Amino acid sequence: MSGDFKKILKHFFIPDKSSLWKLTALKKGLQIISEQKIDIIFSTSPPHSTHLIAQAVSKHSGVKWIADFRDEWIDNSLFHRSKLKENETKLELSVLNDCSHITTITNKAKQNFSQRISNDKISVIRNGYDEDDFTEIKIKEIESKNRKLKFAYAGRLNELHSPKNLFAALSNLFKSQKINPEEISFTFIGGSGNDKWLNEFPELNEIVTFIQYLQHDKMLLKLNEADVMLLLATNMNTTELFPAKMFEYFRLEKYVFAIISSLGELSDTVNEYHNSLIAIESDIEQIQLGILKILADFKNDKLKVKVDKNFIDSFQRKKQAEQLFKLFQKITAGKNE
Repeated sequence: MSGDFKKILKHFFIPDKSSLWKLTALKKGLQIISEQKIDIIFSTSPPHSTHLIAQAVSKHSGVKWIADFRDEWIDNSLFHRSKLKENETKLELSVLNDCSHITTITNKAKQNFSQRISNDKISVIRNGYDEDDFTEIKIKEIESKNRKLKFAYAGRLNELHSPKNLFAALSNLFKSQKINPEEISFTFIGGSGNDKWLNEFPELNEIVTFIQYLQHDKMLLKLNEADVMLLLATNMNTTELFPAKMFEYFRLEKYVFAIISSLGELSDTVNEYHNSLIAIESDIEQIQLGILKILADFKNDKLKVKVDKNFIDSFQRKKQAEQLFKLFQKITAGKNE
């Protein structure tokens, strides 16, 4: 399906094109509930039409329902459908009012939702990492002797995860001979179109390399070879969107260089990890200074990572599953937080 056709569909189907299968999903959902002993309905979005389906199933069956928002709906920085916003605002409010409880992944999202429903009806359960993915990985300490400093990034590059100002900073440093290919490298893993971002900066071909998609286990092994993880959260109207890879960076016990739109909940979490440096994306000089500081610390054997195991462990999916299970128990028992 072409990108243009997808855009057309977005304007015709509220809240999204997945609403086309609402009746089919409702029928199937009610069938499952009648055939099996279902204690609770759990819907997750996006797409937000999943909540409308769960809402209908809950109303017809009487089964309690939890709505999980991985991304916000009306308060999402990418929500631009102004002519239809009034209709979607009503839809979102009906979901918030009808569900038994909602879960979301940031405190800022909870704060936004609490403007429309009781704060007691909202829980924050963050994203995280799967410990099983790291069974074959041996955490490496940074050893700077006789080798170059390696930065790495995993995931697609786009406007919300843009390397443009990073590359501009690198270009300035390269042209002024403050860095060279013998002492520093940047590797980007994943996304067939990632390399297009380097078109404006051909001088960086000696420093920046791109690797096509790798299976998740191989991607983690490749990241583990690097010294510093790149975290890009750019062009965002909110500072509360957490790149999913961040938690895997923490688990790898790597130093994190974060280039973000502005300070907020994301930067607070990165700072709580401690082994990090943050630069604001609009400040290219600050990005340059950040790179030079990390490089200098590396050369002087000062780029050491000291982790708080309890902090990292708190993002295990097992811990989050425990949170969710306890919430299920409360809701099915007729209680709310």
